[in-house]
Amino acid sequence: MTRAVLLLLVVTLSGCPSLGTLFTDRDDLVIDYDLAYIDDDTNAHRLDLYSPRDAAKDAPVVVFIHGGYWAEQDKQYFETATGLYGNVGVAFARHGVRVANCNYRLHPEAQLHGMLDDVAAATAFVRGLFPAAPIVLMGHSAGAHLASAAVLLDDGPHVDVDGLALVSGVYDIARAVEFDSVENREKYLFPLFGRTAEEQATASTLPALLTTTTPTLVATGTRDLRGVEADFRALRDARGDDGVFEFVEVDGADHADTALQFGGEDDRVTDEVVALFEGLGVF
Repeated sequence: MTRAVLLLLVVTLSGCPSLGTLFTDRDDLVIDYDLAYIDDDTNAHRLDLYSPRDAAKDAPVVVFIHGGYWAEQDKQYFETATGLYGNVGVAFARHGVRVANCNYRLHPEAQLHGMLDDVAAATAFVRGLFPAAPIVLMGHSAGAHLASAAVLLDDGPHVDVDGLALVSGVYDIARAVEFDSVENREKYLFPLFGRTAEEQATASTLPALLTTTTPTLVATGTRDLRGVEADFRALRDARGDDGVFEFVEVDGADHADTALQFGGEDDRVTDEVVALFEGLGVF
């Protein structure tokens, strides 16, 4: 989602469900802002940790990677106006789950593998804090691509987690190029992934998702972006109900809604990720 779209949301969504979530149940939370997962002076290497106040040391953890076309947004993007992305931390804390809401270097400062190194470093930092806790790596939009790539790409860092939760993600880069606008191709996709199908295939996680044994939740909105919906259908048709993957379609939700609705009345994804933990034997 581009900055212009988010600005429009800020103006028009005064009743935004994520904003309501952000300021609910705050007394039941402990929030540690701007923890350095790499010891430097870079804000990109900071995360916010949301913990239920009485959480056990081995309580499950979601490591959350924000979206923004690999080039925009951060862990507190327009938080005071929209509630993003603190709403994710609040929503999961209600279920006894910690959330590490992470920044990472963006393009053009970093190329894809630099971003994946950051995701790996953030996850390792969380693993060091809570060595006995199960960890699910989760992302929205570009963040879902990065989460899947950090775990599954052949030349990626091969992050070790207990599950993946992928919301409105892009997994076939060539298809994203095909369905996106000329402006977005030139501004975001070509500079990061190249202009040829061969180059784009090296960053696509769809083939690995078709064969992985990592427990994975894949969610999308019924009014999501065309490429996102196509990737969702391809995975659902191939994996089905195979005991490894779970699929969720959020009725009436568009690409922004699937992030904005965390913790709100229409939130289906939080419960499904918690169910993923239950399937791992956590609850």
